Order: sequence, then structure tokens, then C-alpha cells
Amino acid sequence: MIQNIHDKAQGLFAWIIVLLIAIPFALWGVHEYFDPVPKIVVAEVNGKELLDNEFHYNVQQQRNQLRAMFKQEVDLSFMEKQIKERTLNRMIDEEVLVQTALNAGLRIGDELLASRIRQYPAFLQNGVFSQDAYQRFLHSQGMKHTDFEMQIRRALLTDQLREGVLRSSLL
Repeated sequence: MIQNIHDKAQGLFAWIIVLLIAIPFALWGVHEYFDPVPKIVVAEVNGKELLDNEFHYNVQQQRNQLRAMFKQEVDLSFMEKQIKERTLNRMIDEEVLVQTALNAGLRIGDELLASRIRQYPAFLQNGVFSQDAYQRFLHSQGMKHTDFEMQIRRALLTDQLREGVLRSSLL
């Protein structure tokens, strides 16, 4: 039977059938190359979207912090729901604070940002800032320097807002 199929599949008709079958397989999934990855929004704060990939990164950071507290490998699956809820609430709270600070006209200058980064103990070698230590840290975290700097800038901005509220409440 196979010999019979082989003998009859030698002409132009056979090549047309092979092409008709091959073309859909060749084009299957090509649209994935042209369409960007859809963004998944986990929350929206005053028009600012908090994206799924950022949320998962923060959840992983939270897990790492908890494991570091226990100083051993711990199964955190029983806390997964709480970790995710707390992480999302923290992200929303932080975004509200950042937006409030920006609306109040607060800004973090490049000099302040650079001086704070230079003071991080993880980046110091013999009491002096080490560019190599900084790059190693970013690489180990899978971050670009612009993302890290934005993260620090946001943290300084929220700290500045909190400090202003605390000082004004004492008067």
C-alpha cells in the first residue's frame, strides 16, 4: 500500500497537495511575531495601570524577603494568597503616595538619587562606592539600571511625602 502511494505521489498534483498542507504549518503562529505581548492590568490607580509582570516581580521579591527572614528554604505556598493580597495593596498604596507627591510638586533630583545609591551598603567596598558591585547587584536582580533608579526615586519621593506629613503633624 505504501509503495502504491509512493508511486502515485510523483507528479505535479502531489507537490500541490504538499504545498497546501505545508503553508498553514509554516504560517501557524506568525502573528505572534508581529503582535506585541498583551499587557495584563492587575489594578488601576487614577488612570495609572499596574501591570501583571510588575506584580509578579514584587510577589517574588516578597517571597525572597520572607525566606531571608526565616534564614532557610521555606515552603510559602500556604501563605500565597496573603502574599499576593499584601503585595497588591502595597503597590496600590505606593502608587497613590507617588501620585500625591507628584501632584504636590515634590521631585527627586539626580544628585540626591546618585548620592543615595552611592550610600547603599551593598554597593560599598572598603567604604567606597563600587560600580562593579552595583552592576553585579542589578544583574542578580535581573534589573536595568533605569528600572532600579526609578524604583529608588519612587521610594525617596514617598519618603519625602511621609516626612512632610509627619513634620507638619508635630507642629
